[in-house]
Amino acid sequence: MPGLHHQRLFFREFRRNFRTTGAILPSGRALALELARYVRQPPFHGTPRKILEAGPGTGAVTRQLIAALAPADALVLVEFNAAFVDVLNGRLAGDPHFTSAAGRVRVLHGKVEDVAEVGAYDLIVSGLPLNNFGRHDVARILATFGRLLRPGGVVSFFEYAAVRRAKTLLSRDHERRRLHGVDRVLSRWLGEHRLRSELVMANLPPAWVHHARPVRSRD
Repeated sequence: MPGLHHQRLFFREFRRNFRTTGAILPSGRALALELARYVRQPPFHGTPRKILEAGPGTGAVTRQLIAALAPADALVLVEFNAAFVDVLNGRLAGDPHFTSAAGRVRVLHGKVEDVAEVGAYDLIVSGLPLNNFGRHDVARILATFGRLLRPGGVVSFFEYAAVRRAKTLLSRDHERRRLHGVDRVLSRWLGEHRLRSELVMANLPPAWVHHARPVRSRD
């Protein structure tokens, strides 16, 4: 059963690589659909779009992105975890929900910060666990989103509801300072660029999905 296999793999990688995996289960369908909100909107005048998913894991959100692709759209998956890369390539080769778009989907093994295509993407969907990183890493990732997006592009990402606040209350000094720093970076960035935020209750745990339109600074 692929779904159960992916859940077990996700839990294993969570235990091994907590900082970069950040969840014990793949995203639920309701969360995936909300993350794909802007991908599901039809392209402007039918213009082909280039879409990037950062941190796709085993492909729970990817499945919804592929279902929402217009015929000429292209999707790039950037995944740092080698085990998840293998799963994604396997699904593109043999999962009927993926194979129909395999020729328009590319998997990159690495970090989103290392993607070099400035202004190449119309939409970015991120499953990266930002609350697990340091504030400088979060700031670098958010700046990367702005660098990779075309003018007017949208980035969508999520965070589990109230988790950062709860962890801050329960953490020791060093971890509390890290979480406060992440909170400041995210709050400032969303205050400048947010389009909308939606609370998805039908997920375990419930999660906020943030959609933003960052303005890329001129080099």
